Amino acid sequence: MSPVDGTLWGTTPRLGVIHAGKGPACVFQMDASTGACLRTFPFLDETFPNDLAFAADGTLYVTDSRGGRVLELRQGAEAFEVHLTHPLLSAEGLGAAGIAATPDGTTLYVSNYDAGQLARIRDRSAVEVVLPRPLQNPDGLRVHDDGSLLLCEGRADD
Repeated sequence: MSPVDGTLWGTTPRLGVIHAGKGPACVFQMDASTGACLRTFPFLDETFPNDLAFAADGTLYVTDSRGGRVLELRQGAEAFEVHLTHPLLSAEGLGAAGIAATPDGTTLYVSNYDAGQLARIRDRSAVEVVLPRPLQNPDGLRVHDDGSLLLCEGRADD
């Protein structure tokens, strides 16, 4: 499993977006050339898969915006497992949103959309990254090869 193996990975709040009809939220894998759906990983509970990131070892991490947690799919696994549930990833509305892995795969960064916070996760433990101000609807994250973090914010009235 790799982000550059000819496939596209994504999340959707409803399986019906990928397959005709209604269904639960899911993570999906598609053939990048044909658009054919290769695999789906449906969630039958209140899971809201939002953003995803691959670690260096091929593990796929996905934020659960309603559950205040990060899920993981290790190479060869058939189902997601909980990597970490933490108060820094929870909110009344949307919690854990954007996610990024460092190039060496030892650290994850996760934004909390409604709380305007950023968490750093190492060894299945989360700490808040102290910033000079609350973030406004932080979502998309990317860690560059030099270790710098790019984070996208929305407007305060989003």
